[in-house]
Amino acid sequence: MKIFLAGLVLAIALQASMPQRVTAADADQTIRVSLNPVIYNNLPILRAADKGYFTQQHLNVVITTINQSAATIIPLLARGDIDMAQVVTAPAFFNAFTEGFNLKVVASVDSEKPNWADVAWVLVRQDLWDAGTIRKPADLRGKIFDSLATGAPVDFIARTELAKAGLTTDDLTYQQKLKTQADVFTALRNKAVDVVMDTEPSASQLEAQGLAHKWLPQGEIAPFYQDGYIGVSASFVRDHRDAVVRFLTAFVRAQREIAAGNGRWTPDTLATVVKWSGLPEDVIKSIPGPAYTGGLGKIDASSIRRQQQLWVTLKLVDKPVPVESIVDDGPLRDAYKALGIKY
Repeated sequence: MKIFLAGLVLAIALQASMPQRVTAADADQTIRVSLNPVIYNNLPILRAADKGYFTQQHLNVVITTINQSAATIIPLLARGDIDMAQVVTAPAFFNAFTEGFNLKVVASVDSEKPNWADVAWVLVRQDLWDAGTIRKPADLRGKIFDSLATGAPVDFIARTELAKAGLTTDDLTYQQKLKTQADVFTALRNKAVDVVMDTEPSASQLEAQGLAHKWLPQGEIAPFYQDGYIGVSASFVRDHRDAVVRFLTAFVRAQREIAAGNGRWTPDTLATVVKWSGLPEDVIKSIPGPAYTGGLGKIDASSIRRQQQLWVTLKLVDKPVPVESIVDDGPLRDAYKALGIKY
């Protein structure tokens, strides 16, 4: 009997010491997230989902995929149709405040760092590059330059490059006529544009097909720039702050793993992007690696401020919003504590 009791005590002790399996049924909070999986800097969210990090935080994160830009998600977030999303600080984001909505950014999705892949590129039509027609920014004078979407991140990067070159949009044909990636491919093939601003993985696909040359990377043009942020409504942070902290704990954990790859794909990170984007592996491999996530969610308020200032200058934003009222890094600080990281 003594042996039996000793064995029973040992079994109970071992069971208590073993990590318990956490399943979706253990979730105490559902978080609805919308994102475009082809925008490959969404990788930390997708990685956290695939690895079960959200589930381990007792969250049921429901991801709805869309095929639109991050800017189009902002009205859904403002109305409460979704709870969290990657957002960009486009005019629509700032204008949401004047429309009576209160949004918060609680973490950055990625940042710029040398020797890491860039999310966006200025591309020169291949025949113009081969002829040496465009080699320096001043050569953009008189050319047809399409930056895809007014007020989008690519528009901000393109305008930043023109300003660095001492040019204005009056010095060339600066337009946003190309609405889809198919439009970009067709315009380059038909020589309807000279230069385009585009994002990965489309930029690498254009180069692989011999249609364009990847010329100026986003990080060289605007090393201060942050592409996207985790956005939530102010009411969601207020009412579900603990859930936001747990989401960010899983998110930053995934960012750390991606950063450990030192700017190159690992089998796991590559598999995640291929799975969610639906693109062939060789297309993703044409990008050297993921976007830099070593900033671990920290928000550069000055980057947001510079973006808003441009949109105000262009009269795309009527009323500036104090950046301090937009950023709430409290949940991220608590996520750092949960992970044992110094903020």
